[in-house]
Amino acid sequence: MHLRLPAIDPGIKAFLWALFLSLYVWAFMLAVGVDNRKLIPVAAIAGAALCVAADLLARTLLAPNELPVGVVTAFIGVPVFIALMRRRATA
Repeated sequence: MHLRLPAIDPGIKAFLWALFLSLYVWAFMLAVGVDNRKLIPVAAIAGAALCVAADLLARTLLAPNELPVGVVTAFIGVPVFIALMRRRATA
């Protein structure tokens, strides 16, 4: 049984994904630097690990129900992003 959220227009959904992906890359640029030899592998590995961890949590937190993976990634990603922003502001 899935937890249903209100329907979202596909155009808004595409905009939100683009916003999320641009923030994701920007956050890793803050953490690793702008050298693409380091940035691309780190972002790919961290993104895969984040998706696996979020999927695992979404399936097990409210078992037998499931949370949408986006809810879990938001709860994980927002504090990390805020921490990166604060670290960058003090550096």
